[in-house]
Amino acid sequence: MKYAYQDPAGWHAETVDSEGDVGQHASVAVDGSGHPHISYFDFTNDDLKYAYQDAASWHTETLDSAGGRYTSLAVDGDGVPHISYRAGSGELRHASPGPGGWQIDTIDSGLGWYVETSLDLDEGGYPHIAYGDYTNLDLKYAYQDANGWHVQTVDSPGKVGRYPSLGLDEQGYAHISNVAGPTLS
Repeated sequence: MKYAYQDPAGWHAETVDSEGDVGQHASVAVDGSGHPHISYFDFTNDDLKYAYQDAASWHTETLDSAGGRYTSLAVDGDGVPHISYRAGSGELRHASPGPGGWQIDTIDSGLGWYVETSLDLDEGGYPHIAYGDYTNLDLKYAYQDANGWHVQTVDSPGKVGRYPSLGLDEQGYAHISNVAGPTLS
């Protein structure tokens, strides 16, 4: 997996991870100190991987050995990464570091093969995720607050929910685009 960045001298590219067939379904975010964070899929081992760069070098780790496709990554104001992804045979999961290591939550399950995700963080640092339910061909939305995780079906006429993109406005309301139509049949 490679990472490229631009500065006043031009474009630079470097290898982050070359152990096996890695780098699919990658997502990148930059923290307040200008350090990149990347979530990505390790096809060789069916793992979710995470890499970040600090002043010294790149650091990589495996977060979930139950899969890690269709990742989306955001970094909160404290530099804490949040990652959404599909694990197993159709689970929506969220990973973020907590006391004692990474905390991985299963938010929804039975979603089928294509659980593409898009994640954004609200002003409080809580994650919001748009994703597809390939089993029911629905567009779904999950968010976390002080009371835990909440899941809603956004659109369910069938054949919706592929390739979602989520953004939150200043009031914290979600805006989602996605593909609908015959591409899902």
